[in-house]
Order: sequence, then C-alpha cells, then structure tokens
Amino acid sequence: MDDIIEKGFLAEDIIQSTGNQHPHKWEGEEDRDEGIIFLSLVWASCKLAASYYDTETCELDLLSDRHEIDTFEFLKRILIQIEPNHILTSAKQDERLKSVLIEFKESELGRIKNTQIHILPSVNFLYDVSQKRIISLLEMPLQMRNLSNQERSLYVSSLLPQESIELVRCIGALLYYIVKHQPNGLDLDGADTHVPVVAVKTFGLEGMLQVDYNVFKSLQIFKTELHPSVYKAAGCKEGLSLFSIANKTKSKVGSKLLKLWFLRPSNNKHKIERRQRAIKYLLNPRLNEILVSLHNALKHIGSIQRLFCKLVEGQLNLNDWSNIYKTATNGIFIAQMCRKFSNDVIQFENLNENMVIRLQEVAALIEQVVDFEDSKLQGRCVVRQAVDATLDEKKQIYASLPELLTRIAREELESLGDEIDRCNIVYLPQIGFLLTTPLRSGMNDPKDFDYHGLTFYFLSDEVVHYKSEKTRELDERIGDVHCDIIDIEVNIMHRLQEAVFERAIVLKDLLEFSAELDCLIALALWAKENNFICPSIVDEMVIEIENGRHPLQELCVCPFVSNDSLLGQSAAKIKLITGPNASGKSIYLKQVGIISYLAHLGSFIPADSARICLLDRIYTRIHTVETVGVDMSSYMIELDQVSAAVHGATSRSLVLLDEFGKGTETADGMSLMTAILIYWLRIEERCPFVLASTHFHNVIELELLPNSKQLEYQTMQVMQNETGAMVFLYKLTAGFAKQSYACHIAAEVGLPNDVIERANEVTQRIRENKSIEKKESVRDIEHLIQCREITQRFLALDMKTANIQAFLQQLFVDYREL
Repeated sequence: MDDIIEKGFLAEDIIQSTGNQHPHKWEGEEDRDEGIIFLSLVWASCKLAASYYDTETCELDLLSDRHEIDTFEFLKRILIQIEPNHILTSAKQDERLKSVLIEFKESELGRIKNTQIHILPSVNFLYDVSQKRIISLLEMPLQMRNLSNQERSLYVSSLLPQESIELVRCIGALLYYIVKHQPNGLDLDGADTHVPVVAVKTFGLEGMLQVDYNVFKSLQIFKTELHPSVYKAAGCKEGLSLFSIANKTKSKVGSKLLKLWFLRPSNNKHKIERRQRAIKYLLNPRLNEILVSLHNALKHIGSIQRLFCKLVEGQLNLNDWSNIYKTATNGIFIAQMCRKFSNDVIQFENLNENMVIRLQEVAALIEQVVDFEDSKLQGRCVVRQAVDATLDEKKQIYASLPELLTRIAREELESLGDEIDRCNIVYLPQIGFLLTTPLRSGMNDPKDFDYHGLTFYFLSDEVVHYKSEKTRELDERIGDVHCDIIDIEVNIMHRLQEAVFERAIVLKDLLEFSAELDCLIALALWAKENNFICPSIVDEMVIEIENGRHPLQELCVCPFVSNDSLLGQSAAKIKLITGPNASGKSIYLKQVGIISYLAHLGSFIPADSARICLLDRIYTRIHTVETVGVDMSSYMIELDQVSAAVHGATSRSLVLLDEFGKGTETADGMSLMTAILIYWLRIEERCPFVLASTHFHNVIELELLPNSKQLEYQTMQVMQNETGAMVFLYKLTAGFAKQSYACHIAAEVGLPNDVIERANEVTQRIRENKSIEKKESVRDIEHLIQCREITQRFLALDMKTANIQAFLQQLFVDYREL
C-alpha cells in the first residue's frame, strides 16, 4: 500500500487552492504614483473662483469668489503654487484669461507638469446644473458619510455659500469632468458614481509672502531636472536646490507638506515664530535620541489618504491593510513620545490620551483579525485563529484533508478491481471531491470509462475522474470547504473595514500631525547640520544680517566668505553694488534673497544673527528663461520682470536686480536702470528694499544718481598680487569699483594674449576719450604689399600689344593665396 501513496497521492498536488489567483503587493511596497491635480477656473464680473482636486490625497480645495483684475496676478500665483496637470475652463470664458492659461502651459513649469487645458461647453458651468451635480456627485468627507439626502443637501449648502456663485460653477464642472473621464488612481465604477473626497478645504494666498516662478528659479528654491532619456520626456526629479537639501523628511506626507511650505512662505508673524519655537526645542541636545526614534517611526507613516475612500467601498487589499496597520502602530509610538513635551511645543497641544486610545483600537482590531504572516504566503487577507469558531472549524477540516484523503484513497483502492493498481482522491473547488485513476490501455469508447459503483465525470491529462459513494459522502459532510473559508473571511474583513472606518478620523488627524512633525524635524536637522541660527522677526522696517551665507554655494566652495547686510532703519534701503566679474555680486544678491525667504518659512537661516521684517513680496531680475514658447526677446523678459517690481513693490518688498540693462545698448540700458533707481528714491518712505549690481561704472563717474540717504554704494573687494594677477576676496565693503577687470577674467579662462592686449588697448583709449586706431597684423601688411604690386603691374601693362588673357592667368598663379 505504501507504493500506492508514493505513486498516486501527494497532499500538495491534491488540495488545489484558489488563494493565489490574485496576488497583491506585500507590505512595504508603497504606491509611488504621483497624484493628478485637476483645477477648475471661472472669472466673471471681475470675480475669480477656483477649485482643485488631487487624486493622491482625494482632497477638494476651494477658493471662494474674490476680486481679480485683468492683469491676473492672483491667478498666476495660483497656477504656480498648485502646479495643475489639467486646467478646466468654459468655452465662453474671457480670452484674456485663456491667454494667461496658455502662457502657463507653454512655460517651463507647464511643460514639466505636462499641463493640459480643457475648454468645456459652457453648459457644464451653469449655476443650477452645478448645484445639482455637487449634491449628486460629491462623496461626503469621512465625518459626513452617513448623512441622509436632506442632510446631505443642507451640508453642501453650508459648505458652499449661496453667494459664491462662481465657486459653485467651478466645483460642478470639476466633478462632472472627473466622473466622465475616470482619471487613473481613482476607483470609479461608472458614470453615476460619486467622486471620493476625504476632506473639503479652503485655500487662499492671503497672509503669504508672494513669490512667483521667476523667484523660485532665480534663487534656486526648486530645480527640476528632466529625464535624459527621450522615451521618458515627462519624467523629472528635483535637482540641487534649496528644497532638495532641506527635504530631510522621511514620510511621503511630510515631503508633500514641506514642499507646500516652500511654495507658500508665510508673512504671518505668529505662524513663523510658532515654527521657530518648535525647531528650537527640537534642537535641544537631550532630544537627539528621541528625534532619531521619531524619524525611524515616521518612515512607516504611509500616504494612506486614498485608502479612506477604499474603506467605504470595501476594496482594501493585503498591502492596504499592512500600510494602515504600520501607520497606526507607528503613530501610537509617535503620539506617546510627543505627548511628553507637548507643553513645550504648541504644535503638539492637540495630542491627548483619546488620540492614542483610538489609534490603539485601530491597530488592535487589525492585529487581532489579519494574519499577516499567513496572508503573505497565500497572497490574500487571511483571518487569524480564535476570531470565528466556524472559520476555525473549517480551517481545521481543511488542514486535515491530506491525511483524510490519503486514508480514503487506500480504502477505495481496496474496493476496486485488480485492473486498477492506483487511485487518488482529489478536491476541486466548486466541484467537490473526486476519485481519479490513470487512463488504462483499451479505454477508447465512452462505454470503456464506465466502472461499477463509479460515475464518470471527465478525462484530463491521461487521468480519469469519477464520483464514488465515498466522495459524495465527503461532499455532503465537508462540502466546498475552501470556498466556505474564503466567504467567511471576506465577511469578517468587511466587518473589520466598517470598524476601522468608524475610526478613520483619527488616522486622518495622525497624518496631518505626522506631516507637520516630519517637516519640523527635517528643518531642525538641516539647521543643526549647517550651523543655522534663528532669525528675529521684527516690526521695524529693516533687513539686518550678520555674516550671512549662501546655503547652496557653501556646499560647493570651501571656505565660503560670509557677508553682512543692512538695509533700512538707519541704513540706506537701496544698495548699488559694483565690482569685477566673478567677484561674488550675484551670489550675494541671491544670498540675501534666500535668507529673507527662509526666515518667512519659519526656518533657521545661514548667518550668525539676523533681524528681518515681514516682507510682502520678493522680486528678482536675475534669471532670464528664453524659450520659443514665449514670444519675447531676452531683454523684453528682463523688462517684464523689472516692470512687475516697479508697479508692485511696496515699502515691505525686496527687489534684487542683477546686471539689469546689459541686454541692450549700453547708454539705453544704463539710462533705464538709473531712471528706475531714481523713481524709487523719489517715493521716499514707500521705497522698497533694493539690491542692484551693475557694471555701468559711468553711473557713478557721471554722477547720474542723486545724493540720498536711501542710496549707498558698495563693492566687492579685490586686489592684485605682485605678478598682476587678480585676487578676489569676495568681501562686501563700502565704495565702488572703477572697472570690471574683464580682460583679467578673460585671460584666466584662456583667451589668447594678443586678444587680451588688444582689448586692454581699446579699453584704455575709450577711457581717455581717444580715437581707436586700426591695428594691422603681419598678414594685413603682406596683403597690402601684394595689392600694390598688382596695381603697379596693371599700370605698366600696354593694353594695345599685351596678351590680356596670359597676363591675367599669370597674375592668378603669382597671387593665388590672395
């Protein structure tokens, strides 16, 4: 009998499970797809409204109707800070707004985001239609999911004030477009489904330091690097930028929030100082080990906002449950650790025992129900033992099947004739138990498959399958046990989903808290590693920085020479900086801009000390992006940047002008630059903080600028050693440079000596107001002599007797090189 079992029966071959038909990712394999942002816009009667939806977070953000003139400055800031992938607007929308959208689409940021503009029929933006769509298509936030239809309508009415007409139109068109086009990343089953919404938020740009894309580019706040492969033109990553070196976050939600902080620096003094106090506390040396532990825990905080919507639909897979469980367990640790110093950090004041208890409930529910170890093996959600008595009984039966089927196979073989030397008992889900025998020779006709006491079922792979009396008894006694197990486990998992969904709010609160904590720890670690200090945010109109440094430049050069800055109060608000090429003027301008920008983030700054007032906007004329997508020359782009500063800068604005005017004729560029500086000097108390660098030394020599207490001249120190070589000290000092030493710089980069000498000669004659004589080379002299010889030969030619053709041929031979 032993050889029967060896030849015909193996338990792992007989018991065929359906558990691995739909394998899922196992824990730790986080979904890395970026969300798609849909932005809907309406501008009517000088009122702008906007709403946008992020498929990654499933959050709906709203901007209520606000006044907007046809320059669309507010709209441009929205586009830069939201970075939409799809923009929706009406076919009847004003052409001026459409032109702004097209300009953004063709800009560098628009190309990076592959922004698409969708012009929808105006009927999609009708107010009455939009109201009905919001009620029917908007899936309620977590805390509002169980509302009745009447309560739903009341909630929507309270969420969207009736006077916000343009906002209602925006949302209606947005929801309709999302449902109709079914974007990737959303589980929408049909045209009548709801758009899943985790939370509804309002956003605005008030209380923020205004910065545009030009500032981000000039100060290298962000730097996107496109994928080098032509096959991945849309792929991009963050290059060496201020954000990339500051982004020491460990969680995806933390990284996303930190980028939002960088996109929206605040000029709210309370918010800035609140972050400063938290960072200062986290820098306490006694918290070093705690910060390491918190950082390790934050690694496991998943970006699970989208799972809140899947909770409602009951669509969570094994990987989803693993992410929720890890988030909850690590959230418990984070909350317990942070509660210890909640009295010292205001960001942690909302932590309480109830939050920890609710998180423990979520973690305990999942841990008690889901057997992650067994689930990993089977590729599906497996329920632990002792959760359901019926399930445990069926699992025990299922586990004993190999032994039971082996015994029955032996009994069946004994009752069969000698012509059958081996048999098996197999279990097939939804068919039941079958007796199998090898196909014997001579079994050709259907009647050959008939056997006494057995009912023929089918033939497969040279194996004949029968139903016997004992297999029927097994069907009645045991049934389709594997399917029963799966059905029971599915029901249990559905009940678990309902229980977790009731506590989903605490998970959402945990994500928000963890994201902010992650950002604060990242900024604290950045400050600690780079010896940053906490700046003072003051009410006085002053920017005072002692030994300021450029946080990116000091990573590339060693040692970095720090410089002081003092604008406003007792010092001039306009500084005109001259100096040689490559002496550090541009770096200094960017340094002041970056330090001022970081101070408005609540971040520490690279300096020894600083007092900085609240700014309302930063303007730069440093970086010129030339592209065929913008029908403007480089000089027109410069003018556009400066024009924005002239029209919009206030006494609380910072303006950085680097070499403005160099893109056109010298006299015109110098005149325009001095006119702009004079304009700011004349408005006196409304004059912005201005740092301007220039090589127009005639501005000083010809005294084109008036004497004013608001104007000060500064220069970068430079000296020449004994050999005449230039030595740059990169130190800012009062005064001005008389020349740019361009020829010295040219010599350093390897231009030929004769070129350098000629350039020096021309420069010196221009300074002395002398005429510039043409300098003839040896080749020029030789050429002149040859021309004279040819002339003499022509004059000596006797036109009557000479052979003209032979004469010309000889000239060609003699002066071929000429």
